[in-house]
Amino acid sequence: MYDKGVHFVKGKSGLLHLPSGGTIRPSMSNKDSRLNLRISSDLKNRVEEIAAKEGRSAAQITEVFIKLGINQYEKKGTAVLQQWIARDKPSVKGD
Repeated sequence: MYDKGVHFVKGKSGLLHLPSGGTIRPSMSNKDSRLNLRISSDLKNRVEEIAAKEGRSAAQITEVFIKLGINQYEKKGTAVLQQWIARDKPSVKGD
């Protein structure tokens, strides 16, 4: 429950320290947009398994993976996308 009398304390590292002993990174708390997408149930399960293993939310894990993918794209360009798109294409029988 929110207590209006409780305040955050900003530490030297820039983290906000909560009275409960936890911390919040301000950069992680300014999320101002949503991205809705459909993925396979297998991919969703894999993200949820990783999140559970890491003690994080599926949203946090997905955001990290998106950032990693963008980082690779910025370094290597469209070749990164083409490599993964080619892997995901179903094979056509008779070719």
